[in-house]
Amino acid sequence: MNKMKITGKFDELTGLGLGFVYSLGLVWFHNSGKMDHTLLLSILVLINCIAGFFIGKMVKQIRFYGLTDPLTKICNRRCFMDKLAKVIKSAREKQQELAIVMVDLDNFKKCNDELGHDVGDRVLFLTAQTIAGNLPEEAFVGRLGGDEFSIVFTDTTKTEAAFLVEQISKKVDEVLREYNVSISYGIASFPNDSSDFRKVFKLADEAMYSMKEAKRTRTRENS
Repeated sequence: MNKMKITGKFDELTGLGLGFVYSLGLVWFHNSGKMDHTLLLSILVLINCIAGFFIGKMVKQIRFYGLTDPLTKICNRRCFMDKLAKVIKSAREKQQELAIVMVDLDNFKKCNDELGHDVGDRVLFLTAQTIAGNLPEEAFVGRLGGDEFSIVFTDTTKTEAAFLVEQISKKVDEVLREYNVSISYGIASFPNDSSDFRKVFKLADEAMYSMKEAKRTRTRENS
């Protein structure tokens, strides 16, 4: 089950539990005072349990919006960097490779300018959801800002990641074809390319821009 869903259920149950415990406290208080208001106490128990449930729901929503990009419904930058720090630590301890992928949309500005921001938002949403829906279980994606995304493949070589991203790229390009938008990406490996994850990001970013430039060159040559 998705970790965020489990956490949300925990928040709801915690709120419900707090309401129930509070209600039990009221029962104990009234009983200790020799007050016999069974109906009133039953209503208080119900009201406090319901209130506790809704408090749990509010906590769940606050947690969700704090970690989720509201437009694309995937990890926001903060969530992504938190996850990345954890998997980098794990990779160091287990001496495993992981691949970082930088993803950027081609022709997105033109799409936004000519078709409008609502369509641009739709393109971002479709991109994010198509990527997220085609990742292996332990991989994750986040929106870093604008039309820039990043994917992390844990315990994965650069060659393996390249194969996976190529398959995902084809699916994203197919979904975005009607908007004349595609994606470019670059891949770098931790720790093979660098043991500094900031450097790995930079290398992946450079590789992504190299792919974008190669596409532009082909377009010019074919025009």
